[in-house]
Amino acid sequence: MLGGCSNPTDTSETIASEASLVSVAEYNGEGYALPYGKETDQIAEEYREEIEAKTIKFFQENYQTEIVVHNVVGALNGATIFVESVGEPHFYTNAFVPVDEKEKKVMTDQISADNFQVKNAIKGGLYHMIFSDEFKKLDKHFESLVADDVTGKTIESLQNVGAMASKLPITLSL
Repeated sequence: MLGGCSNPTDTSETIASEASLVSVAEYNGEGYALPYGKETDQIAEEYREEIEAKTIKFFQENYQTEIVVHNVVGALNGATIFVESVGEPHFYTNAFVPVDEKEKKVMTDQISADNFQVKNAIKGGLYHMIFSDEFKKLDKHFESLVADDVTGKTIESLQNVGAMASKLPITLSL
């Protein structure tokens, strides 16, 4: 079973309960929420097309990389934008766009990303390209070890919450 993230000090958001648990095999990233993001999520959704266009431009200009935006999730003072590279090197990462809750405005001219995180994601994609044969062998080895009782993350969860999917608490139901 996979439980969503919650912040016990954040009383404005719903704390995870048994009702919010979902099987890892079925989780697709929908319903993913960040602390204090309820209002900014709604505002960001209104600006979704502009956010996507400016994020694509941001990654082209700063990382010479084509990306596709999979998800925009409200957060404290802004929204996190989950992206996936197009082609090689293949990677997932995210960016951030500030949101002014009072003015109900998204500052798409201030989109930013953690340079270290993006470069590490690109390096990971390059590493996978360079050692593709070795990764195929490793995949085969894992397949031989894994029984039907073990389930990994879905592609949809990686697309919708990117690297954050690796930070979600996961328990296996055997």
